[in-house]
Amino acid sequence: MCAACRKRAPKRSLVRFVASGDTLVLDRDYRAHGRGVYVCPDERCYAEAVRTKAFARALKRSSLAVPEGLRKEFLDFIALRSEGEGRDG
Repeated sequence: MCAACRKRAPKRSLVRFVASGDTLVLDRDYRAHGRGVYVCPDERCYAEAVRTKAFARALKRSSLAVPEGLRKEFLDFIALRSEGEGRDG
């Protein structure tokens, strides 16, 4: 379920984030240890999750740093993933 819009979807169709120490990181391989939080592959859901502190709440953290470059990393990841889905396999 998306932490921002609450839409239910298969986990692999969402983007996973985890906490590394007190910092939010993108889990590109869906394999990082620990509690994960998911958002739709949509910039609006990412922005809403940051704005409402949904990442920290879902990861049960009182404070969680969201690095400046994480938004760009997220956008690059969803762009790359959508390109991969468009290829003939």
